[in-house]
Amino acid sequence: MLSDEIQPSDDLPRKACVITYPGKNGDEWWKSENLINQIINRAIPIFKACFPGYQALFVFDNATSHAIFSPDALIANYMNLGPAGKQEKLCSRSYFREGIGYDKDMIFSSDYHILELHREAKGLREVLREKGL
Repeated sequence: MLSDEIQPSDDLPRKACVITYPGKNGDEWWKSENLINQIINRAIPIFKACFPGYQALFVFDNATSHAIFSPDALIANYMNLGPAGKQEKLCSRSYFREGIGYDKDMIFSSDYHILELHREAKGLREVLREKGL
């Protein structure tokens, strides 16, 4: 609920709750994207209006929201064991080991010694090998 000092406006929703009526002639089934939109477009603006200067922590226990990842997220299940093939070309990653930061390219460079692998995805085996695992 908005505090008495907060004046509702057209760009500030009154409630974070979203009611859907899924079915053949109704709304689409609730998906992870709906949850993200609800938080970004409703819950966060309301929180910021009610508690300026504070930071919120939203916690979810919803099995379908556990599978939300960035399209280029580093997920081993989405990678081939070997190079190239039908796997996404992931963007570079940064990681820390013993307090030192490293950048990790997830595709072979254009000057890699095997011509067929230029600009191809490395695959899980190569990524682990390069990390010394």
